[in-house]
Amino acid sequence: MKIDNISQNTSFQMNYKVLTMRNVKKDFTKAVEKSIKDIPDQWGEVLKRNNYKLYCSNSIADIFENEKLAREGAPEWEAVTCTYPLYRFMAITTRVEPKDIQKVVNHEAAHGILDCEGLMENRDLLDSLYYDMQKLPKREPDNHNHDMFEVKNLLIKPLSEYFQTEVCADILAWIHTGGGLWGSGYKNSIKNKTLLKENFPDTFEFLSNYKIGERKSV
Repeated sequence: MKIDNISQNTSFQMNYKVLTMRNVKKDFTKAVEKSIKDIPDQWGEVLKRNNYKLYCSNSIADIFENEKLAREGAPEWEAVTCTYPLYRFMAITTRVEPKDIQKVVNHEAAHGILDCEGLMENRDLLDSLYYDMQKLPKREPDNHNHDMFEVKNLLIKPLSEYFQTEVCADILAWIHTGGGLWGSGYKNSIKNKTLLKENFPDTFEFLSNYKIGERKSV
């Protein structure tokens, strides 16, 4: 799969290139470029310093092929961020509805920030997250014997690294212009812009006060 073009538009108030795969409509690419410009400058500097790529594509499989990864290993999602130590790229596909592009871009860029800053290994952040989770309403264990928690129709597995990362990425997304996914009505979910702040107050406070960009590149 060949790249159709590389946008030369300035993003993050700097020359952050958006890679566009073949047959992607220009309007979609422009919308992603517009959204990425709203990301804080510090985020852009960190992502660029750590060699993060941003792709627009019709499918994640096309991007995997371009990155010399097995197509069959590509998730069938609307967007994804592949992180260090193997690859560093964000993928936004045309399956994302126009009204959701900004929040999806925010969420995926936040995953990149968590990676570059090593935040999911930060003991203070993990302690805050664990403390918040202990206060969530408890449900019956699922079939895998993990405790489940309900956050107004969102299920969280406190012992799962995946869900911990998702919570933190979306909190970062909500701190900035355009917001994140959870609480935004994304895919017909609940609409409550303060959903994560209400349910993860300590985590929200930690990430709100964390100074992005002061950590050296990995």
